[in-house]
Amino acid sequence: MKLVTVATHSERYFPYLKLSAEKYGHELVVLGWGEKWKGFVWRFELMREYLKGLDPNEIVCFVDAFDVVILQDPQTIEAKFLKHIKGDKNRILISREEYSHKPVENGFLLFLQSLVFTKCKNEYINAGTYIGVVSNLVDLFQNMCDEFKCAPDSDDQRMIQEYCKKHSSKFIIDTNCDVFLVINSTVSSIKPGEYDIKINNGTLSYKNNTYPSIIHANGYTDIDYLIAELGYDTSIFKADGESKSHFVWKSIMHYTPIVFERFWLFILITISVLIYAYRLKVKSLFAPGFRKRTTIRKG
Repeated sequence: MKLVTVATHSERYFPYLKLSAEKYGHELVVLGWGEKWKGFVWRFELMREYLKGLDPNEIVCFVDAFDVVILQDPQTIEAKFLKHIKGDKNRILISREEYSHKPVENGFLLFLQSLVFTKCKNEYINAGTYIGVVSNLVDLFQNMCDEFKCAPDSDDQRMIQEYCKKHSSKFIIDTNCDVFLVINSTVSSIKPGEYDIKINNGTLSYKNNTYPSIIHANGYTDIDYLIAELGYDTSIFKADGESKSHFVWKSIMHYTPIVFERFWLFILITISVLIYAYRLKVKSLFAPGFRKRTTIRKG
């Protein structure tokens, strides 16, 4: 099994991805190192070119570079994948996003998700962690680019969600977080006991004694506490390329046009109604009857 990521440089938890991969016997393949970042869909292009040089039957696991930590060895991950696909190598195992138990934060994140992203099989899948057979992954990337334009400014997350929605039989979603545990807590850091995560003697478990193979701290989620509990040196320089506030602002700028594109008619109607209501209010203020009533009240 190959473990692959795309990174042009080191940032955030990338040092821990490398350390954890080495710890569990993975040979981490890093694509795009030292190159100029060309957008999220570029990751599909790099993967497609890399996969062409591999055995079509090889199993490949892709992970994000800056927010992933490996928890198990290649043999365990491969065995889990084969168990999930049940002999059908034409299917891809992909992660889903988990949310915190904080009602306000959870509701806020889900609301933002609903404005931008699409559910597949009633789940928000994540393009940053998936595993499949080479031949099937090559077909996936080719078919997505044929069906949706793989423009540099395209969003890989939305693209794979839309594709999964139309071709759901080609995907298995890791709903029990057996392989991928994707936690989403952009607005806060992970504290002890949250997400039903427990760490004993360096081993991470989730909910009903599930032992994920990979933890993915999506959207700038702070997992420093988990890193320490897993036994890694937290003093390692992480070379943060941007602050969390900058990350959030950049995300807003990226997704606002998408929200407008999807809801432009609703937004237009809402603005029109507000303008109409405002004009009615202004008109009533200057109506003779209103001025007369106002004068009487003053008397």
